[in-house]
Amino acid sequence: MGLSDLFKKRHQAPVEDQIYDLGKAATQLKKAKQYGRAIAALREAHSLMERTSTQYSVKHFLRVPMLLQLDGRAEEAWAEYQELLSSGYPGQMRSKDMILMDSYQIYDKMRLHLQREGRAKEAVVYHVLSIVCWSRALRLQNRSNEHEHTLTREYAAVQVEKVWRRTKLSTGAEGLASMLHDLLNGLEGMQLQSVEHQIREYLDGCGTGR
Repeated sequence: MGLSDLFKKRHQAPVEDQIYDLGKAATQLKKAKQYGRAIAALREAHSLMERTSTQYSVKHFLRVPMLLQLDGRAEEAWAEYQELLSSGYPGQMRSKDMILMDSYQIYDKMRLHLQREGRAKEAVVYHVLSIVCWSRALRLQNRSNEHEHTLTREYAAVQVEKVWRRTKLSTGAEGLASMLHDLLNGLEGMQLQSVEHQIREYLDGCGTGR
């Protein structure tokens, strides 16, 4: 079944079925490297989501910017991520903990986007923002054991080592792990902009390159 046929089904099947079919079609189109058509299918699915009470996760909406980058439209992809952070998406749960959980996933995809663009230092910044959102969300959800684990030095070291390996940066990992540990243990009332500023300042100071 072609994409045009799926669009024709818009008024012939339950909305949830249409959304599922469009998402499945987008997956097949991505495999065929027909990124533009895959994006069109997902946008159609997203418009249908506004007509249903079913709650869809942020993962559905993160597919578009990832495809935009594959299609060579990196700036559009970045704008999509920023729009998700600032405005959310249809049916998003607006409690503070769920917004933080969504932000955790969005920042992680932004980190991946930057890695693919060869912007290693920027990728580190967004990895840290992702981890900070994760830790905050765990605390708000009273997931005490998981939250307490994020406050350990071992956790901070593992997270920094992970992103250092992915980005192939050469210096500064130990200092950043110490900073991340301190940030995670002193987050109360701290704005994400302040976290971002501190990480950028540290990376600029230790000469990690791009």
